[in-house]
Amino acid sequence: MASKAADELTIASITRGIESPKKRSSIIEIRFDIQDVLALLIGVVITVFVIYRRFFCD
Repeated sequence: MASKAADELTIASITRGIESPKKRSSIIEIRFDIQDVLALLIGVVITVFVIYRRFFCD
């Protein structure tokens, strides 16, 4: 039973190219875009506002 599962995993890995000598590549290019900057900026502004209200306002 375990041997069959191991054999199937080995076959699946070889089929997907795990033994390929070529460098792996990603299909999706990952970038830090303007939407990411805006989301980060909004998060920082909200965090600063909440901390300010909690500690410096009555």
